[in-house]
Amino acid sequence: MAVIVGNNVGLSSEEPLKYAESEALELYKVLLEIGNLKPNNAYLALGKTSLELEQLLVEIGGRVQDAKGEHEIVLIFFYSGHASTKALHLGDTKFGFDRLKGILSSIGARVTIAFIDACKSGAIIRQKGISVLPSYEVRLDRKQIAKGQVFITSSGPAEVSMETEELRGSFFSHYLISGLRGDADRDKDSCIDLEEIYKYTYHNTVAKSAESQIGSQHPGFDYDLSGSGDIIITWPVKSESILELGEDLVGSYPSILLDQLYPTD
Repeated sequence: MAVIVGNNVGLSSEEPLKYAESEALELYKVLLEIGNLKPNNAYLALGKTSLELEQLLVEIGGRVQDAKGEHEIVLIFFYSGHASTKALHLGDTKFGFDRLKGILSSIGARVTIAFIDACKSGAIIRQKGISVLPSYEVRLDRKQIAKGQVFITSSGPAEVSMETEELRGSFFSHYLISGLRGDADRDKDSCIDLEEIYKYTYHNTVAKSAESQIGSQHPGFDYDLSGSGDIIITWPVKSESILELGEDLVGSYPSILLDQLYPTD
């Protein structure tokens, strides 16, 4: 299952964002296309209030409880919008980090993966003294991952998360989506796992944001996982995307066949 949340508008004191909702929509489409996700298990919430989001999460919790014993549920939660060190800002309403973590935990999914793209979002993983991990320190034993929660944030607890006109979105969400589409597949096994997407997003967000006048933002990673089994998020080989070239283009263009990137045998 997936809950994809985007809010361009935060509190009245905050300048509206341009791309939070469009980024949420793009991730929603990616997960439907190559995330092995059925439409009835994908929820897109744009411009909602904290009460509306809480009601949606409670509804999903009920579905997960009903499905237990029949299916192993992996829940992906994504938020793009404004936030402070203590809460998400959905319009003029606030959704506290403690409340969010509590509800996500109570849903009872086998694995919950939460991506938070917001200023100071690293505070959600620092509340108990947890450190933000650089990408090279994240080593997930694939034989020991099955149950628990993962939080990946776009920035540290005192950092801003930036949008850029060049990318028409935020650094973090841009590279998250690009990575899930296939760019993060370092071992060329035709799928993107949790470790790959964090390392790819971390490296590119830090590198690209360092070029800005504000300075680097550093994604954070916190996990509490146990058991056995991989956490695969997307399978880019399943993509049905095509590249269309305009009639006015001239010259030659190098190409790489999909089956060369993702061999099937």
